[in-house]
Amino acid sequence: MPQKILLFPSFRFVPVFAVIVLLGTGCLGSRVAIPPEAKPLYDQGLALYDTGDYAGAEQRFRRVLERDGSLTMARYWLGMSLYEQRKNDDALRLFLQIRSSNGKLPHGYYGLGLVSLRMKNRRLEAVQWFREALRRDSGFVDAQWQLAVTRLALSRGLFGAFSIEQVRDEFRRIIRLAPEHPQAYYTLALTYSEFGIEDDAGSGIPLFERQIVVTPDHRDARYQLGLAYIDMDRIDEGIAMLESARPSDPERSGRIDRAVAEAKLRNRLVRGDSVFQTIRLLPEAERRLYYDLSHVLSPDASFRAEALSLEEAGKRAFDHWRASDPIPETGDNERLEEHCRRVAYARRHFGRGMWPWDRRGEVYIRYGEPASRETSISSAGDTDTGLTGVSVAQFGVRQVQRWVYRTPPLQFDFVDQGANFVFDTPFSLSSGDISALAREAMYDQNARLDDMMRRAPSVYSDQIEHGPPLRFSYSLAVFRGVDGRPELEVDYAIPAIELTFRELQARIETAIVVFDSEWREEAKVVEDKRIETSGDEKSRKYETALYRRTVSVPPGAHQFALRLTDAESKRSGVLRQGLTTDAFPAGRLAMSDLRLASLVSAGGGAFVRGGRRIVPNPAAVFSRTRPVTLYYEVYNLLKNAAGRMQLTIEYTVYPLAGSDPPVFSVVGGKVTRPVSDRAFSLIQDEEGTEETLYRDIGIDMGQANPGRYAIQVTVTDLHRQESVDKTVLFRLVE
Repeated sequence: MPQKILLFPSFRFVPVFAVIVLLGTGCLGSRVAIPPEAKPLYDQGLALYDTGDYAGAEQRFRRVLERDGSLTMARYWLGMSLYEQRKNDDALRLFLQIRSSNGKLPHGYYGLGLVSLRMKNRRLEAVQWFREALRRDSGFVDAQWQLAVTRLALSRGLFGAFSIEQVRDEFRRIIRLAPEHPQAYYTLALTYSEFGIEDDAGSGIPLFERQIVVTPDHRDARYQLGLAYIDMDRIDEGIAMLESARPSDPERSGRIDRAVAEAKLRNRLVRGDSVFQTIRLLPEAERRLYYDLSHVLSPDASFRAEALSLEEAGKRAFDHWRASDPIPETGDNERLEEHCRRVAYARRHFGRGMWPWDRRGEVYIRYGEPASRETSISSAGDTDTGLTGVSVAQFGVRQVQRWVYRTPPLQFDFVDQGANFVFDTPFSLSSGDISALAREAMYDQNARLDDMMRRAPSVYSDQIEHGPPLRFSYSLAVFRGVDGRPELEVDYAIPAIELTFRELQARIETAIVVFDSEWREEAKVVEDKRIETSGDEKSRKYETALYRRTVSVPPGAHQFALRLTDAESKRSGVLRQGLTTDAFPAGRLAMSDLRLASLVSAGGGAFVRGGRRIVPNPAAVFSRTRPVTLYYEVYNLLKNAAGRMQLTIEYTVYPLAGSDPPVFSVVGGKVTRPVSDRAFSLIQDEEGTEETLYRDIGIDMGQANPGRYAIQVTVTDLHRQESVDKTVLFRLVE
């Protein structure tokens, strides 16, 4: 969150006092005559005071008083010189003398107010001294200023928020007295964003603008005006204003970088992977907030960002958001961009009472903007909030917020228990009433929130905007392509009932994307598929659209993504997985993946490979009444001197659950040497003359139990005495 720079971070007003102390031209003291013989020394003292040489000023005013001890204004400026040197006791004595000797002048009271501010817990006393000074001279600008900023310092917390308008009136009086005041507009503007019940950056903008007109080199005003513009969605103006402050304030360049970065994140002006480049402009503590995945994962995920180095946390976040990209074929990453917007928003709006944010920030990051937000101010006697376990807050008032989400249907109640702008879910109060304890346990907000986060760890609009995701299945297999490069074959199927038909026609937007291990795009296919049906809606329940797409990919580790979108309803689904592809160099025994098929037959048309028509079965589900059919290829078989190859092929099937081995036989081909264990194996002997084997086979598992199985095919080249194997999973149903 861009740091809001208060003029007085600790409300010790000395740093700016020298800037404004001579503004009180309406003060009676400015009209007190100084004898001609004392005036040169007196003027020298004022000049030294103005330049910050308080010790030199002290010497000059002491010499004036040595000549004439009755000069009240010399005594006042001596007190101020001592005060600036933090000689508080000496200054206090002089201010008391002024009050006793000339009670009609405001200066003694004013000085007593300044000294009181340096004493512990004496701000209220200081307010009274400043008011006494103003009673004697209502035009004393310095006293009015100190009264205003002291009252502002007392306006922290919820109770102070109720009196903030009175404090603003104090600053408005300063502006009426001194329209060219170098700080009044600026500080009044800050009250709209740093004080009060709600932020009101819009009301501060004209005041910041006026301060810049009065004091063109006011760097703080320019910085805060830039932030205010951004808060009011005047993004370009805000960034331009921040940048205009950079040349005159090089030390603030880092803060400007961070403010601009957060403005861009909060307004989704940065796209795709550039988000991470923008995050790197932030300090480490802020960067970790954007890298932290604990607010988007289930509480059971055990993600501990603090245990990771900054680099590791960034890499984990990068991988997570790339793997969660709802539209992987584009350069944007909508979900990452929205997450960063939520984090930046939480920092700006829910971190007022604690760093980085209160419980509202956590909920906002998970679920985004609620459908409705209601804020109420409750007194100690209110009983209609509907909340249990809410304590009486400071001064008997508290803020209560209720957030309601429609999808998923969620409701959160937050209470500012301590009246310090830190909102949390209500906590239970100890009580001896058993029925009350039972009721509190039933409606325990924290327990309900934790349960909600397990059921719905996070929600983004792309997940709910167009309804539930499309259901479809896919399978991958790698074969040898041109020049031995891996060729990735993608089979996918979508039930017709998932699609919206118009005049017996539906359209699917398809995107296949392959990334390397660093998420650099290696291959992409984006295309539209049209489906025509002659049946009615009832018959579509039994129709499925099958597709195959082949893409060339380099050897190595990859990330694969397949996205299908119903063009009519805009419902979309994305499936992902990691995969590794190997090269197929000449002269080395190699094998393709196992391709499961619903049917293998001779002939041409779609789905042809190795001279066979291989109808896809991407769901990998087979009925016990039909053979489990698969296809594979073996490359670079070694021939003997007679030009023949010789090999064995072993088929091993084993269940993924249970202990009984399956019982199966190979449909077609001579089978020898069955091996019985928990797994069941059959071995074939094979001879031929081709270096490449194209093989399809059907396995009859009619006697096996339904369930999930794995089948491994091991090919041994008897001339090489080398083996290769591949495995594929499938499900057997009745």
